Amino acid sequence: MNLKMDLLKKINLRELFFSIVFSFPFAIIFVFSNISSKDYGVFLLFLITFSLAVNFIIRISKKIGSGLTFFLAYSVLTFSSHEIGIVGWKKILTFFIAGLILEGFVFLFNKNRKLSYFLSTVVSITVLPLIAASFTSWHLTITFPKELLGMVLIAFIISLVVSLMVIVIWHFLRVNKQIIKLKTHLGNLNGN
Repeated sequence: MNLKMDLLKKINLRELFFSIVFSFPFAIIFVFSNISSKDYGVFLLFLITFSLAVNFIIRISKKIGSGLTFFLAYSVLTFSSHEIGIVGWKKILTFFIAGLILEGFVFLFNKNRKLSYFLSTVVSITVLPLIAASFTSWHLTITFPKELLGMVLIAFIISLVVSLMVIVIWHFLRVNKQIIKLKTHLGNLNGN
């Protein structure tokens, strides 16, 4: 129960600002990559970098809301970029729903934080193509064609591999002096 109360502490302005600023480099990458790349390459690049970013943001800022803030900030900054196949308000709503799924998994599996971070990232990124497809065409989502299945499987595999890599990387990074300073600044120096 104590872990749930720790998660539900108010997210402070520093953490909100950190989540928003952390989304800027990723948004810039995708705004420029949409101009110069094929759609599938942009989608793969998005899955890899977004999985990395989400994994690190929820490990650095451990309070409920930081992941959702990152999802929303990214979707607003890339409002007209089509890396997941939709743009505009549908994209913001897609990322909002996926961010809620992320936060829900972090909250539900909070007894084992490493497991909750892993599961929440994999599930929230895996459902992104499915949510985006439902905003494109509800019939498309219900019939679940093999192309959509392929996108969901690729999202699952990439987010799974990236999340496993981040677990190993985080084991070494969490004791890094700069990471400790950042977590101290954000007020999140408890746990790993």
